[in-house]
Amino acid sequence: MISTFALCIGLSHAQESTSASTEGSIKNKKGIEVLPQAGDWSIGIAANPFLQYAGNLMNNNSFNSAPTFGTTQSPNNNIFDNVGGNNIFVKYAQSQNMFFRARLIANRGNYNNSYAVNKDVLIPNAFTPEFVYDKVIYRESNSMIGLGFEKRKGETRLQGFYGAEVLIGSSKESEKYEWANPMNIDFPQPSSHWGNQNTRPLEQNYGRSFAMGARGFIGVEYFFAPKMSIGGEIGYSLGFQTNSKSVTSTSERFNAETLKAETIVTKSQRNSGLSYSGMGLDNASSSINLHFYF
Repeated sequence: MISTFALCIGLSHAQESTSASTEGSIKNKKGIEVLPQAGDWSIGIAANPFLQYAGNLMNNNSFNSAPTFGTTQSPNNNIFDNVGGNNIFVKYAQSQNMFFRARLIANRGNYNNSYAVNKDVLIPNAFTPEFVYDKVIYRESNSMIGLGFEKRKGETRLQGFYGAEVLIGSSKESEKYEWANPMNIDFPQPSSHWGNQNTRPLEQNYGRSFAMGARGFIGVEYFFAPKMSIGGEIGYSLGFQTNSKSVTSTSERFNAETLKAETIVTKSQRNSGLSYSGMGLDNASSSINLHFYF
């Protein structure tokens, strides 16, 4: 990653020269402003997946994979751990030294596990058994928005900045079961990967987590081309998170009186609700960000 950062800097110097101008203005040999000017907007993304991919191409890493964005995170964990992960940034330059900024994290993931099981038939064939598949689907999602400002320092391609932002986020987790063998009068305890059961789960909903906090940060940004920069930041966060107090469970069981499967919905307390509060340094992985100003 460091070598890729250095390569961007080297290429920028090799391809263009800059000329000193008025304070807060640096122009290349074509007269194009290198630094953002008042009224400019920017869009930024975390560059780590792309730099890692490019680095692996250079070193012939056979396990290289296409860039991907951040994954979801269980609500039982601290949502603010995602602050140092993959974000989308938007910035507005009120002046050359004052920027307003917003960040967005929005991740969603489905994870499917399939398990082979014998198909329930009234007259099984011992020589050609049939197999079907039970499936468990785990769903996770999390999102966070941040609003803040940053002050800038520096009159060269290398710009330092510091500032603060407020953060609000939420996450959700659930799991769903899809059973291959139906529950009916012929098979009141159908075969499954977990054995024959007359009661089995259909869905578990762990509720939603909410979080809010504040964060101070400091970082650097290097403009390797006109209004294109690469940089990073590290911050100190103070946050609070609370989770749902109950878990909603949906299951089915065979009713011996009606001779049918029936659905049961129950709610159970979860330690009177989980909560988290704390403060500390974030972004220990030193995320590298790319910004494009226009």
